[in-house]
Amino acid sequence: MALIEGQSRKALRDDTVARIIAAGTAAGSRVYPAQSVGFGDDELPAIALYVDSETMTRLTQARPPEFARMQVVKILISASAATDSTADDACDALIDEVISATVGDRAWGETNGITMIDGMTVMKGISGEGERAIYGATLQIQIQAGYGTYDDG
Repeated sequence: MALIEGQSRKALRDDTVARIIAAGTAAGSRVYPAQSVGFGDDELPAIALYVDSETMTRLTQARPPEFARMQVVKILISASAATDSTADDACDALIDEVISATVGDRAWGETNGITMIDGMTVMKGISGEGERAIYGATLQIQIQAGYGTYDDG
């Protein structure tokens, strides 16, 4: 089954990466279309993102079939600093920058055919021991990705 109408997961991912880079966040150009979070301390702050899941609900019996599409965009953020509080602040600032470049930007939705942002979840944590504190966050953005027509033939 191939998508013949609607925005693909890859196109959404690539556009989101480009928008976050263009927004001039603290991560700069260290925004990657991947699930990897294996960054070295000298590579932080950094962001990795991917489309985590997609649910399709069939709308028509016609051929080719049309589907309402829901997707989850997962954005992984990593930041570090000399103390817990400054690393936490750096992580929070980067979260806000990413939200502004995605959920807060109407053009992100229009370009990617997003009909509604159903919600967003932010989860934070700390990892690593040593001289620098490393904070991470995961943003999960649930979107209605518009309609898609798939060639099932």
